[in-house]
Amino acid sequence: YGSKIGKAVESRDFFDLTAEEKKAVGQLPRQFHYEYKILSSELGLDMPYPYKSYLDSANEDFTIVDEYKTGKIGKTGKIPWTQKKVNNHGQIKDYALLIWKMTGQIPLCRLHWIETNEDGQQLEATGRVEMFEVRFTEDQLIENEKKIAETAQEISAAYKKWQFADSKNLNLSDIDQFVELQFQLKDLQTQADELKAKIEQDLKDNDFESYEHESGTFGFMSRKSYTYPTEFAEQEKWFKMAKETFDTYKKDLEATLQPEIKKSLTFRAKY
Repeated sequence: YGSKIGKAVESRDFFDLTAEEKKAVGQLPRQFHYEYKILSSELGLDMPYPYKSYLDSANEDFTIVDEYKTGKIGKTGKIPWTQKKVNNHGQIKDYALLIWKMTGQIPLCRLHWIETNEDGQQLEATGRVEMFEVRFTEDQLIENEKKIAETAQEISAAYKKWQFADSKNLNLSDIDQFVELQFQLKDLQTQADELKAKIEQDLKDNDFESYEHESGTFGFMSRKSYTYPTEFAEQEKWFKMAKETFDTYKKDLEATLQPEIKKSLTFRAKY
């Protein structure tokens, strides 16, 4: 339901909204950014852990962040959102931290509570909207970053403990050595690729088609490239359609057969 309200705020399309929903959406500010993704690794943010977040909305220079929350009043009359709760809300604090890292400015954060009721199993807005504002201090955001880092480390440690709980009989020395060799191979391959590019350019600059070295021959591999007539593209399309039909038939046939399982060791580096 919150997604429905968010999309209406962004598009200002009230066609499928009730009168109460239109009243609620009309009180919510329309911003420049909607569902804006912040990925710390892509932005090169100085953070000790990868972090991804989606802002509900923000103005163009990210000095204002708006968060939309739906919720109903409890049976005892308890209101789901108060200023105190917003001031301590971790999600909004995380938004502020990321934007501070990204822009150097701490934004004004606003939480908009859209009151809802339940009509049977269907949620619907009442038309009531309340806004709570908070601007965090640098000290608060620094402390929040420490807490997130500590939590991330605790999760990582717990995962490793679970992951290796039954590994007592494995030769971990061989595993560690293999991993180290994999990283060395990666570095060596990078160096080899750089040298290969230099050698290739050197041979071209000096008009060498090949070069005999005591350990082997350097040379150029030729690859053919064609420009096909227009009608070929139409023929290719039909061949692709035929292949897709065959692949579907193959998949359906495999579902009726008993496969032979072959296993081989793989290793995927985490970074």
